[in-house]
Amino acid sequence: MDLIQAHKWFNLAALRGNEEAKRYRMEISRDLTRAEVSKAQRLARKWLAVN
Repeated sequence: MDLIQAHKWFNLAALRGNEEAKRYRMEISRDLTRAEVSKAQRLARKWLAVN
C-alpha cells in the first residue's frame, strides 16, 4: 500500500470539494511523517501542473 500516493489522490479529490476525500486524507496523514505529507503534496501539485 502506497500511502503517499493515496494521500496525493485524496488531496486532489479534496481540492475538487469531495468531503469524504478530506476525511480520508486526514486519516492517512496520521500515518505519514511530515516529509511524506510534503512529498504527497508536491506530487499533487506536479499532477495538477501536467493535467
